[in-house]
Amino acid sequence: MKSFILSLAIAAAIVISSLLYSNHMENISTELLEKNQRIVNCIEVEDYPSAAELAEELESYIESKRSFLAATIDHSKLDNIDVYISQMKKYVQTGQKADSLSNCQVLEVLMTRLPRDYKLKFENIL
Repeated sequence: MKSFILSLAIAAAIVISSLLYSNHMENISTELLEKNQRIVNCIEVEDYPSAAELAEELESYIESKRSFLAATIDHSKLDNIDVYISQMKKYVQTGQKADSLSNCQVLEVLMTRLPRDYKLKFENIL
């Protein structure tokens, strides 16, 4: 009986921690998407200095969350986000609107997918 109760307690702890993790990852993803959208808005009106400043802010935000992200998600996803941010920053600096917007679109897809793969779902358990 003790082992059954202990198993239930462990299962409950796993489910609760997974829900907390999913919520935190969702919050990070939402913040990243909001920052990316502000960059898109600046690029669309060709306000490149503001877009460059916001891109630096986005990069700093990711750096502040890097230890959590690196510990919990696939490193290649984080590397892809870093690569596209670097490219977007360069395109913004040179005033290349189409390329900047293209990179922002890729970043949006990457950032949207961050929490999706790690949510507590039956398919992720199996």
